[in-house]
Amino acid sequence: MSPRALPALVVALPAALARALVVALFAALPLAHALAFEEGRAKATVETIAADEFGGRFSGLASGRMVEDYVAARFKEWDLLPAGDDGSYFHEFPMLATRERSASLSLLDGEFGRVDFLYGDDFTLVTNSGSGNVTAEAVLVGRGLASPEREWDDYAAAGDVKGKIVVVVRGTPENGYNWSRMASRDSILHEAVRRGAAGVLFYGGTRAVQGAAVHDGSYFPEVPSAFAGERVMQQ
Repeated sequence: MSPRALPALVVALPAALARALVVALFAALPLAHALAFEEGRAKATVETIAADEFGGRFSGLASGRMVEDYVAARFKEWDLLPAGDDGSYFHEFPMLATRERSASLSLLDGEFGRVDFLYGDDFTLVTNSGSGNVTAEAVLVGRGLASPEREWDDYAAAGDVKGKIVVVVRGTPENGYNWSRMASRDSILHEAVRRGAAGVLFYGGTRAVQGAAVHDGSYFPEVPSAFAGERVMQQ
């Protein structure tokens, strides 16, 4: 495949402190005080926490803490007893938190020259992607799976992928083995990085996937990863 430029996001706060609302002992709420479901109140709550002032409600970031505080305040109004740290409604724990700063994806030597793809339509970033400016050949590696025990190696035909952008078509072989764990984004990313890939593009359908993530153990700070849509693959 032709070279692609894959400048990814700048990620921040990889060791952010998140809070869980482990919070309330519902059994302690007297039945007389229980709130019946009320459509207008529910809609107003959703509209409030979906407002721009809450900034997307990202866990581990300031916007996430804002909505957590809002929910905790509602718990207090309803006389729910806190069950978190130090008599609060929260239990704090470390987690990976990243923030998208910018992203671009371009084909540098298309049939009619450079092709710039549109973020959000043609491609999206994997949540917890690494960061970097990568210009390299893109190589299709099938499903991105390799397991001698399962008698499968998608990388065999691709050859050496060190320093290249690997393009993965999501799916599993129908060869009688269970691929549920190995076909996860995390496992595929680990395999690509182990082989020296400089970037990873996942293709799973006509539209680029929105919002899907890899977990803490699969955060590779210098390896950008993204989801590609049909227009990218057609090039």
